[in-house]
Amino acid sequence: KGHGTGRPAHLVGWCLNEQNLFWQFHDEAFKRQSETNNINKMKDIAQSLGADINALQQCLDSNKYNDLLDKDDAMGASNGVKRTPSFFINGKSVEGAASFSTFERLIEAELK
Repeated sequence: KGHGTGRPAHLVGWCLNEQNLFWQFHDEAFKRQSETNNINKMKDIAQSLGADINALQQCLDSNKYNDLLDKDDAMGASNGVKRTPSFFINGKSVEGAASFSTFERLIEAELK
């Protein structure tokens, strides 16, 4: 899948958005990227932020965001995205954490 092993983090994040805790969760999950594949670790973060754990679990159990995540994966795959981050500049793909000079060079070339 396009989201790799971070699927649990995505799902918890979208569910926590319903509790207005998305960005706080995002920042904590980003600090613990090696654990984003572990649903229990992601729930631990949610709990540390004061999330309503029952509401979170109900959201996760409902699978309401699974289709959305699958659609995102499919859209990325159909557009040739193989990894994140990926950027497109006038249809040309830039994969990975590219430098400013790389973006500058590509944009300048497209403006000619």
